[in-house]
Amino acid sequence: ATVIAQEQSTDVVIEDFANPINEWEQMNDPVMGGKSTGQFTIEDSIGNMYGNVAIAPIMNAPGFIKAETKIESSKFPDVTTCEALKLTIKSTKTEYKGYRVSFGIDQPENPFPYAYGYKADFSINAPADQFVDVVIPFHDFSDDWNVKTGAQVVTCGQNPTYCPSLETLKNMRSIAVWAEGEEGSAHLGISKIVATECFGTPDSAYTPVHVGDDSDIIRIYAGKRKKKHAALDNEPRLPVLINGNDILIEDFENPTFEWYSKNDPVMGGKSSGTANIEGGIGVFDGQVVDVPFLKAPGFITMETSGEIFPDVSFCDGLVLEVRSSVPYSGYRVSFGSAHAPGGRFAYGFKTPLDVPVGDEFGEIQLPFSSFSDKWDDATGDIQISCQADSRFCPDDKTLKDMDSFTLWGEGVAGKVHLEIKSIRAVNCGSGAMDEQVQGENKSNSNSSGGNFLGSAVIVVLVLAALGSAGFMMRPGAQRTKYEDVDYTSDGRYQDQERPDMEFALT
Repeated sequence: ATVIAQEQSTDVVIEDFANPINEWEQMNDPVMGGKSTGQFTIEDSIGNMYGNVAIAPIMNAPGFIKAETKIESSKFPDVTTCEALKLTIKSTKTEYKGYRVSFGIDQPENPFPYAYGYKADFSINAPADQFVDVVIPFHDFSDDWNVKTGAQVVTCGQNPTYCPSLETLKNMRSIAVWAEGEEGSAHLGISKIVATECFGTPDSAYTPVHVGDDSDIIRIYAGKRKKKHAALDNEPRLPVLINGNDILIEDFENPTFEWYSKNDPVMGGKSSGTANIEGGIGVFDGQVVDVPFLKAPGFITMETSGEIFPDVSFCDGLVLEVRSSVPYSGYRVSFGSAHAPGGRFAYGFKTPLDVPVGDEFGEIQLPFSSFSDKWDDATGDIQISCQADSRFCPDDKTLKDMDSFTLWGEGVAGKVHLEIKSIRAVNCGSGAMDEQVQGENKSNSNSSGGNFLGSAVIVVLVLAALGSAGFMMRPGAQRTKYEDVDYTSDGRYQDQERPDMEFALT
């Protein structure tokens, strides 16, 4: 049935260059080996991006220029009740065909590490140097786009998984304008960026208020990304307890996740790597070499993403059972997609992995306090440790569902060969684990005696965990990560499933 809006729509200002809200900066494809040039200035209440998009030699295709807000200092309003983005814009190069706009920092499953945000293209149908309003419905944006061309691979209409999430619309964190994927001169003069056709207050975003026939409605999944192998209700994975108080994350003899490789040639490098599972062992193999235009070593990875991970927020760290047949000092481990202020391409919490050469498998302990999301995206080195500043420690939201896990060969040239048997979280003991395990016991037990026995086991596990000395308790477990994260009015992080939203196609 059609739902009729009961009030007039309004606009919500995102940026006004007459009185700028955010800091903007220019980035061009030479950071990836390209030859494009561009500048961004704010003059006479107009944000101007102008330059030339040239062929990037490593791709033999046009590169990009873009102007983007600084993620660490940007401030964005909640636009969950709005239907579209509106740019008041002009151009002296209206014939250019590669204009795009993006917002947010979300990534699809199996992403290129440095590609983020929901992107859409647009054209300027107006005389040269004359302002016009360009309106782009939110359902025209997708975060599955080609990193080489900027063009969408899978649209929001084709698969709602790639539509803007409610969490992003609550706080975009980033917005950028692009000239991309088309060779030629480009110019954008922006007066204002707003979210338009907004109805009610953000609290009403859960109620559809959009006009349209049922056949014209597409449903947008606005909560946590759906996992490829999750149950229909998207329940978290219950922990598999091993060794008394450890939680199994991956066992390569019976793997839970799909693993794949990703290498720096996507950004102009020459490194090569593979990820395979052979005889119950994960094998990460390859060669890290210098990226020609950086004159510094690149990276290769073995990773998995888009799956349901067990809740390890009550554990102290990780243990990896590994071995290596070659001396290599650039191994690293990362998980999650957290993004620290100032880190342009650095996503996730990362730590070095020191693997001695040998024929036997050994266990390497990595306390969560050794991970940080403030790391150098050129070298992989940690810039500010968790111990030095708890803002950069793994947060509970990530530890409740890591969403991605990556092994790296990075920042050091040389041969890479790492074999891995298993990954587990260790020293897990708290009320959170008790509730999960107790709930499982209740669902599988038909007698009060069974429940009593399960509770007794839990008590023993908790006491054992509290008495273990393998790790120090990690700092910052309950921290507020940054000022710009999304919290509810009572201080709880927005980490629950959210209802769908509906948009009318026009």
